[in-house]
Amino acid sequence: MTLQHIIVEHPNPPENDPRYDGDAAYSLKTLPAGWRSSASSKALDEDLIFEKNVPIKLRDGVTILADIFRPVKQEKDLPAILVWSPYGKTGRGKCSISAIAWLEAGILPSELSGLEKFEGPDPARWCPKGYAVINIDPRGTYDSEGIQSPVPSRAMVQDAYDVVEWLAVQPWCNGKVGAAGNSQLAMSQYFIGESQAPHLAALAPWEGLTDNYRATVARGGIPDTEFAASIFGLLCGRDRFELLTDELVQPGQDGLYREHARNISASPSLIKVPLYMTASVGSVIHLQGSILAWKKAASAEKWLRLHGGQEWWDLYHQQDDLERFFDRYLKGLDNGWEQTARVRYQLLPFGPLSSPKTLAYKTAADFPPPEMKEMKLYLASEGALSHEPQGTTASVSYDSGDPDAIASFVWKSDSNVGVVGLPRIKLYGANDTQEDFDIYITLRKVDKDGQTLFQYCWPLDDLQAVAKAQGKPIPASHEEYPALNTAVYVGPSGRIRASHRKVRSPRPGDEEDNLSWPGWPFHPHDERQPVPAGTIVPIETGIWPANIEISKGEAIRLDLTPIKKDLFDFPWQLRNKITSSQKGTQSFHFGGSYDAHLILPTIQL
Repeated sequence: MTLQHIIVEHPNPPENDPRYDGDAAYSLKTLPAGWRSSASSKALDEDLIFEKNVPIKLRDGVTILADIFRPVKQEKDLPAILVWSPYGKTGRGKCSISAIAWLEAGILPSELSGLEKFEGPDPARWCPKGYAVINIDPRGTYDSEGIQSPVPSRAMVQDAYDVVEWLAVQPWCNGKVGAAGNSQLAMSQYFIGESQAPHLAALAPWEGLTDNYRATVARGGIPDTEFAASIFGLLCGRDRFELLTDELVQPGQDGLYREHARNISASPSLIKVPLYMTASVGSVIHLQGSILAWKKAASAEKWLRLHGGQEWWDLYHQQDDLERFFDRYLKGLDNGWEQTARVRYQLLPFGPLSSPKTLAYKTAADFPPPEMKEMKLYLASEGALSHEPQGTTASVSYDSGDPDAIASFVWKSDSNVGVVGLPRIKLYGANDTQEDFDIYITLRKVDKDGQTLFQYCWPLDDLQAVAKAQGKPIPASHEEYPALNTAVYVGPSGRIRASHRKVRSPRPGDEEDNLSWPGWPFHPHDERQPVPAGTIVPIETGIWPANIEISKGEAIRLDLTPIKKDLFDFPWQLRNKITSSQKGTQSFHFGGSYDAHLILPTIQL
């Protein structure tokens, strides 16, 4: 299949960004200590050099623009921290934490200078530590030349190589270049790493998916493009914009895996530089890919931190830890970073004591932890999950057109355990009228009193401090958190469209091997396998990673539903009415010859 690229005038010129200043000319100035971008922002602790709209010419003649920040006190031997995304560089962008997060995600305005790129490190914090921070407007973004692609892809690998090597020979640089940032800034780092530029020395991709298809637009083969469409609408450019006739998911189509999906899927096995990666439950699109990228990376020196918070809050509250990593690999300091455990993870208790600020980290040599043992729980009658299979066949069913429909199965623990790793499930499903149906899977934690619990991703005291500083109503408890997945985590989830149930084990070295876990069901999404109405078929699929603490007497509840139970991504979606487009009676069969079961990865506590 050959992709046909359609190039159009950019639908969103920079002037559509209310924060765009209209200035595309090069300038150099000193921002003095005490300077503020606004009355409420962080004041600079010392003088910074601000080079604005620095032109960088790429190998094909296209010029892109960068903002470069350096400390006045140090003229040379500065490592470069590259910050790469299409959201707009310094002080620009339609996307900001204040625009999309409740109460600034618990980040006080006085903690940030306003010089940072959205989801990127703040020059006001890093330049005084002896670093240069480079905010890039990639190809086609704002006033940078070229054709803009809305998501990171292999097309940017050569651009990244050129930028890294250009930075390394600047008179102020020590010849070492790293990169940092959340979300798309992390996704971009996978392709920066693929470039294997000689002067690339370290990467810190803090939460980035590896596979847009399987994480966002068609997870489980079910088209779901609302998040991607929202992001694309935030991108601005002066030049042109790339559309594709062979889209990831065509509206009304079956969501088969397409060639372009491969072009925007990372190959972590090509990354060889030291890595410090994070993943969090507060990111329902990045969690799986972040851990998978860490697992697949070829880097001999790589670290993973799995936390119970949310990426924006974590980015600006774990900077000392990141500084130790960069000091080791960008400055060459012998600071003992190598003694850091390769894997650190928080076990989440859920409920009001679940603040990521106070939870301790456990350590492991790998993920899942080597001591993990799989527990097989069989679906059984009366909504049970049993250690033993049921001898007689039985079934449960619901009206798939009912958005409140649910089938639940519960396992109560008789000891203290951690559910840590990648759960998976095998179901036997049918629909009485349709040849296809969707299954959404959620694991919920239930306390000893039968109450369903949530993990709160932003510390309540930090949210209260922001509310107080901004003169807004101060939340008194976690019950006031909005129903947004950035703020509240319901539990590990999975989803699968029955016609996409085909499972394949990629061979080591295959391109798809970068996207799969050993022993975890991998769906190639390369063909539809319709299910004749009324026919019962086996369906195996994976559930995204878990890190849940279960005390004796607490429970895990398996929920099966016809619509997704993840919370919304953005505040404006809270107005949306949840509906189901499915039809017919959906049934699940277990017991006897139906080996329906849930696999939980567990460790003893």
